[in-house]
Amino acid sequence: MSKINLSDLNLLLTDKIMIDIYNSSIINLSNCDIIDYNDIFSFNLHTNPKKILNLSSKLKDHFYLIAGSSNFHHLDISNLIRLKNKLKKKMQLILFDSHMDALRYIPESNFIHCGNWVSYLYNDKIINKVVTIGTGDWRKNKGFDYSLINNNDLLYHPDCNKPLKIEFLDPNIPTYISIDTDILDCPSDWGIGRCKFDEVLTSPIWDQLSNFNIVGATIMGHVTDNRKTLDLVKSFIQTPSKSNKYYRKEISAFFKNSIKLKLFASLTAWSLSIDKQFEIISKFYQRVQSIR
Repeated sequence: MSKINLSDLNLLLTDKIMIDIYNSSIINLSNCDIIDYNDIFSFNLHTNPKKILNLSSKLKDHFYLIAGSSNFHHLDISNLIRLKNKLKKKMQLILFDSHMDALRYIPESNFIHCGNWVSYLYNDKIINKVVTIGTGDWRKNKGFDYSLINNNDLLYHPDCNKPLKIEFLDPNIPTYISIDTDILDCPSDWGIGRCKFDEVLTSPIWDQLSNFNIVGATIMGHVTDNRKTLDLVKSFIQTPSKSNKYYRKEISAFFKNSIKLKLFASLTAWSLSIDKQFEIISKFYQRVQSIR
């Protein structure tokens, strides 16, 4: 196999599987900065604004952020804060994901997780519009952030084979692309998605975005050990919290929304090889490169 070049990225090693992948002799990491998993593991499933800001200060000025399991998708906030501070402008978010990640963030709780990070970005005025591509429809979930809908700032686009209603977006506004590989119909940390890999790569959406002001991209979704994650979720529930009532409420809601998905994923995530996982990551990298 020829050497694969990855350049201009912050690489966040969220788990040991990632270390095995990116230590491969066939991968050339050019102009890349690596944040070790020892600095990241405490972000598994959830975090708080203070930790997000601390991580943001560690990220270098690169176009890409590549991280591991979707358990850590809320790490995107750190990169978008970095860009907001650099550009002094709000951004619009293009999210390729099996989930909308837009459960309502409750500021009083200080509880950010992989299911509400989009809401956090929107309410903190870091982004002003969101397009969700390939997702299930979570808008009827009682915990959903309805302000996105009420303000007409969310475009739900479940079919990656069809072009976007591109007039929803402004090509001059800084645009950020976030890709969670759980969008694909193969094993992931959050179950099986609905989209075929080739269909996502050849989607007409890429051509539509080629004239946009694309300022950054995230790619994540390595398959990890969901049994350990289930143990982590259980510990959240079983350990009495000294935090405020909003935090306890958020923990309960998070458990109810995630436990079934994680149980299913734990039964299906083992058939995807490390080589296949890296092939998916690298091809998404190349696809985004083609429209920069």
